[in-house]
Amino acid sequence: MSVTPLMKAFVLVEPGATTMELAEVPVPSIDADELLVRVHAVGVGIHDSYFLPADAVYPYPIGIEAAGVVERVGAGVTGLRPGDRIAFVSSMQPKGGTWAQFVTVKAGALILPIPEDLGFADAAAVPVAGNTLLKAFRALDSGEGQHPIYCRRLGRDRHARHPDCPRARAARGGIGVRRKSGLHDLAGRGNILGLS
Repeated sequence: MSVTPLMKAFVLVEPGATTMELAEVPVPSIDADELLVRVHAVGVGIHDSYFLPADAVYPYPIGIEAAGVVERVGAGVTGLRPGDRIAFVSSMQPKGGTWAQFVTVKAGALILPIPEDLGFADAAAVPVAGNTLLKAFRALDSGEGQHPIYCRRLGRDRHARHPDCPRARAARGGIGVRRKSGLHDLAGRGNILGLS
């Protein structure tokens, strides 16, 4: 008789729950088209407890974006292997979300390799929060009036860089966004985001 390994996760204990709890739940198993990832950091947003699959099993770990290390790959997964450092989006996954020690990720999900010089916490913010940042820059780009002011402040206060903001580009550290592509363009995800 084998014992199912347990992990800690922030969960909703029942459908319609308005608060989450820290709980011990089983480590999810993987199917042929999935990876098991040991989570090192999560992106946090208001959306984390809203994107729940209809077939969720409770208690359900919340969260949709994270960064970590691939532990196992399903038999049908190519291009990824144990030990790979990745940032990813795993929303609407019936096996649970990212606010857990382990998470299953579909091989077809948005998965980005993490450069060696980028930490897990910064990488976890890229898939969803990074997309939000790009959309905010586009929304603020109403000409030479306001856009540079926001970019300078963001570059100074948050060390983020955007190619259209020369002063923000001069800031050191953080995540540098080199391309203005939508992060959800799965066909071109290899060219979506340049990290520096």
